[in-house]
Amino acid sequence: MLSIRQLWTVVCAQGLVLLVGAHYTVGVVAERNWLRDAYFTQLGLAQQAAQDAVVFGAIASQYAIEVSTLRQEQRRTQFEKYVRHVNRDAPAEEIVEAVLLAESETGIDASWLLAKLKQESYFNPKAVSRTGCRGLAQMCKAAAQDVGLKASQAFDVAANVLAGARYLKMQLDATGSMPRALARYNGNDDPRFVQKIEQHRARLLRGMS
Repeated sequence: MLSIRQLWTVVCAQGLVLLVGAHYTVGVVAERNWLRDAYFTQLGLAQQAAQDAVVFGAIASQYAIEVSTLRQEQRRTQFEKYVRHVNRDAPAEEIVEAVLLAESETGIDASWLLAKLKQESYFNPKAVSRTGCRGLAQMCKAAAQDVGLKASQAFDVAANVLAGARYLKMQLDATGSMPRALARYNGNDDPRFVQKIEQHRARLLRGMS
């Protein structure tokens, strides 16, 4: 039989074990709760960040669209100003609209097309050369037939410009070089002819006539 002192020792030992176990349990629960709270906090931050990213992405896309639109408007205005400076009587808006549409179809930069039109007709839709070439792009009968331009459309701004752009694209595809394509367009081997068009384009891009 255990003595009173021994019983007391056993009771104290069991109490200590229970106390340590309870402290450990409380610690585990507290740590679990902290981890849970930290998890939900990080999850909330992650969700908020994802939502912010979507919002910022939409803003960036809208900004890019607005910048692109502004640049297109500035480009159009610059082109119209150039046409009017060269020929105050020219229908600048109509010509530039036709050139931009031709650019979108053929892929030829509008600045090349405008420089070509200046050299050909000085932006006079009714121009007729001594050899019978007509309109802004000075389409001869053979070239007009090659690109499907009807005689009745010779002085139509949109039709004539598009036909000229298509014909220039044909020459560019055949030669692989814009200077050679410009020379072949007119059957003109004089390098000064092409240089004039290149100078027109350079002045256009600088905002000058």
